[in-house]
Amino acid sequence: AAVGAVVMIGALQPRGDLITGEPGASQPIALADGSAIRLNGQSQVRVDLGAQERLLRLKGEGFFEVAPDKSRPFSVEVDGVRVTAVGTRFNVDQRQMPAGKTVEVVVFEGVVKVRSGRGMTMMVHAGQRATVSGGVVERVSLIRPEAEMDVPSWAKGWLEFNEASMASVVEDLQRATGVKVRLVGAPVERALISGRFSADQPENALAAMVRLHGFKLTRQGADQFEISEG
Repeated sequence: AAVGAVVMIGALQPRGDLITGEPGASQPIALADGSAIRLNGQSQVRVDLGAQERLLRLKGEGFFEVAPDKSRPFSVEVDGVRVTAVGTRFNVDQRQMPAGKTVEVVVFEGVVKVRSGRGMTMMVHAGQRATVSGGVVERVSLIRPEAEMDVPSWAKGWLEFNEASMASVVEDLQRATGVKVRLVGAPVERALISGRFSADQPENALAAMVRLHGFKLTRQGADQFEISEG
């Protein structure tokens, strides 16, 4: 069964509840079926706990701990991609990439079925990641170290990157903390970042990133920054 419930959603009105995520470490939200969800900042999910299926429509990023119920499959829909499970723990992340919108699914426990908007399906097991882009399930790769965690790092207030572009890192930082960051120039956007940063200290995280590449960090206002070449 799902764990860590602090807020009850859907007990009285199980259909159509809209939940919005806030910046900062996410607390688990309990659903009426016993499942639990965590939402990243700038994310939301509409919950529909029906008699025959449990359907959640996601925008952004969410982590789902699913209470087993074989008579009512649990599905998350985002950008035409459907992720279906019976009882498992998995993360779904919707993001805008240079090539277009991408949906990433990471399974922490159990197995899920990923179906793209074009009808392509793939089973994804614990310790695996699937990426869907352009209606195609592009790859499944092992991510054992991450799968051993209870919840994703973002749900604990941390941001972890391994050779991610500055543009991608800033997108995650803005989502998790609420700060606004402007990147000036393609070299800044393409710079690769690796490391683990606290979402509670976004300015310190940005300062560490710019030092790595010799860039310049300028405060533009309250929670607004600019990164440019030094």
